[in-house]
Amino acid sequence: MLARKKVLGDYQVGKTIGQGAFSKVKIGVHKETGQKVAIKIIDKKQVAAKAEKAKKTQEDREKKDQQKQRPLDHPNVIRLYQVMETEDECFVVMEYAQGGELIEYIAARGHLNEKEARRYFRQIVSAMDHCHMANVVHRDLKLENLLMNGERNILISDFGLGRTYRSDQEELLKTFCGTPNYAAVELISGIPYIGVKSDIWAMGVVLFVMMTGRPPFSGDSISALYNKIKAVDYQCPEYFSQGLCALLAKILVKDPKQRIEMSAMREDPWLNYEEIE
Repeated sequence: MLARKKVLGDYQVGKTIGQGAFSKVKIGVHKETGQKVAIKIIDKKQVAAKAEKAKKTQEDREKKDQQKQRPLDHPNVIRLYQVMETEDECFVVMEYAQGGELIEYIAARGHLNEKEARRYFRQIVSAMDHCHMANVVHRDLKLENLLMNGERNILISDFGLGRTYRSDQEELLKTFCGTPNYAAVELISGIPYIGVKSDIWAMGVVLFVMMTGRPPFSGDSISALYNKIKAVDYQCPEYFSQGLCALLAKILVKDPKQRIEMSAMREDPWLNYEEIE
């Protein structure tokens, strides 16, 4: 298979830099320009076998919608350069995140201070606002999907669960997506949900993790975790500023219709606060 070859189209294929259940990511170098890229290699047979076993017809329909997704062009969204396929594998050539994963950066420090968390969160808000304006929801926003470039700026990655939506109507989605710790109340409750509002909830969880090194909701079991999420049972540490606590209180809201809109988030005082050097 091509995955074992050293050359893929215009790219020299190097070492593996990441691995998932049905895919691996290798570093690639463009043979003419020398530009480094990341090449995600997906095992189509394993993916197809899982889909057949699960028989997720709704998810299959949403994946077809996903193929209609418009290209996203934002400095904080990882760029997709090319997609190539064989009978057995799919190769996705994308921007190389030289700075690694944000989660590793945070783990090395325990947690970020408000100044640094604000800088990263501004970039996340800008990128997600761009996605939503392009009628794309991510549905799996989490620390593991936040990478960094060489200047340590955010690169949002992995839109594998993303899909487009109709902006001229309140389209409700039905497929549970994402990671339990980052899932909004409506998702774990199994009710149709507004994709944009579930993304906003996940952004709040990301902000909390950046500031503490841990998620706001936790439990000894999935049911205990879900009970905490449904009750919106979390506590801000004492070192959080009033402005940060106030913003989180507007994001982590049980009723998605009462949850903050992206337009209001852009205008939030904490997000726009400028520290004097």
